[in-house]
Amino acid sequence: MNWINIHTDTLREVAFVGADPVERATWLCLLGWCVSQENGGIIEDAESWSDRKWQQLCAVTKEEVETTCLLYGFEDGNLVLQFYPIEQESKVVKNRA
Repeated sequence: MNWINIHTDTLREVAFVGADPVERATWLCLLGWCVSQENGGIIEDAESWSDRKWQQLCAVTKEEVETTCLLYGFEDGNLVLQFYPIEQESKVVKNRA
């Protein structure tokens, strides 16, 4: 996708409002990467990525993504992003076909 559809209610979610500014910025950078990859908000095997890879691909540091917060986190080695616009991704994929 070439755009990010962020529902304004997401910006009022407890997870977003309660996060510190670095966590919010990290989430936004991760969201940008995931949208460009159309990966459903899941970066596979991301826990093994080096700091350099995080910086080059997502414009964040490994330390920032390893922070425990409600906006993103690791599950079974994959980074899972909350509030990913999966419905919009599905529409884009369908329209492209």
